[in-house]
Amino acid sequence: MDHEGYVTTRGRFSELIKVADVTWFPRDVEDALCELSAVLQASVIGLPDATLGTRPIGCVTVASGAAIDSSTARTHLQAKLPRYDLSPLTIKIVSEFPMTPTGKISKAQLAERLLAPDV
Repeated sequence: MDHEGYVTTRGRFSELIKVADVTWFPRDVEDALCELSAVLQASVIGLPDATLGTRPIGCVTVASGAAIDSSTARTHLQAKLPRYDLSPLTIKIVSEFPMTPTGKISKAQLAERLLAPDV
């Protein structure tokens, strides 16, 4: 709730990620990733991790011929998201996202893909 009494929704409760006892709002990270010029779409999910409980994975699609410089991306993300320790975040480039029938990224299918052993 802001100083004028307005409530802003930052994402679905079911999509929150608990990383080492810190709650992450995936939408915050997704929005910051999409500010990078090479990124077309972004989705942040959590995968099981023995140490952290959940490891945040930022999946992105990039423009044709574009690349992401990991150091530049992390500097940008840290400046935009100072409340998070972004060191556990892994950024993965994917060719495309699985989509729901309504045209949204299917985070459940994305997680399944990332957990599946490489064929």
